[in-house]
Amino acid sequence: MKYAWFYKKLIVLVSIFLFSCIKEIDDYSFSLKYNLVINSLITDNSQIEIYLSETKCIFDTSEFSAIKNINIELWNNDYFIGKLDFFNGVYRSLIYPEINSKYQIYTCSEEYGEITATTSIPSKPTLISAKYTIGKLYNEYGDLITEAQIKIKDNPAETNYYSLYIGFSETDNFLPISYYKYYKINDPVIIGEGVLDFNPDIFIFSDLLFNGKEVILKLNYEGGAIETDRIYPTKAYIVLRSISREYYQFMLSWYRHKYNQNINDHVEYLTKDFNPVLLVFQGEPAELYSNIEGGYGIFAGYSEVVQPLEFDPDL
Repeated sequence: MKYAWFYKKLIVLVSIFLFSCIKEIDDYSFSLKYNLVINSLITDNSQIEIYLSETKCIFDTSEFSAIKNINIELWNNDYFIGKLDFFNGVYRSLIYPEINSKYQIYTCSEEYGEITATTSIPSKPTLISAKYTIGKLYNEYGDLITEAQIKIKDNPAETNYYSLYIGFSETDNFLPISYYKYYKINDPVIIGEGVLDFNPDIFIFSDLLFNGKEVILKLNYEGGAIETDRIYPTKAYIVLRSISREYYQFMLSWYRHKYNQNINDHVEYLTKDFNPVLLVFQGEPAELYSNIEGGYGIFAGYSEVVQPLEFDPDL
């Protein structure tokens, strides 16, 4: 009976919303139009790959399947390169895209109409140094906190956008550490984007606060050392990307969208303050950015550098 009042209140609230939002539809014969969804991130050291699917009704719980038999043209700086080949569910090109070149994809079909998207791969970021130290900070439980300093130089000739994360790996696949491993993030460049409330594992930022200058980004995190009778640093990597504006805009919207889709991950409405209003109003829809004209999805470019964090006891 401890939570009886909570469930009664919740039932009343839900009933009010359901009955106040009902609208009778006279004609049920409407048809649902499906649109094409294009997803592709291109970089200079990989061939172009494009994934095609189509939008689905919210009641459709089937898995997404690849769309076949679509002619996709690839253009580079307004010159036609060729059509992409379909293989194992993916449309591929044999070329490796070049940095600072404009790439456009184009498709036109009777079912989906005309669809285009354009992006480019920015110049590689300049990562001057990546260092860390251990033993100066401890969390509230007495565990060691790793202090990392990442120094980068911004290109003054243009507006630049970046992504950055710390990863651990024994292979070439550097997976970002969890957002919850970071400790009291207070770097103004990262805070300035206003996305920390959405628990990002990869930090996205522009050069608004350091255009054309050098900047040192500071991140503290747990798990950077094994402590026995002495401290053994564990190897970590910095993955720094220069990303296109489309990539930047999409990721900012994706953080909000993903966060609001995972209500149970960040709302403890049963154990926090027993407030059912949190359950009703959490998860407001967040529209995803798309640069696909005539469809949905993202076509964006990036270039990256990966560098091991260098242990510096005197940092």
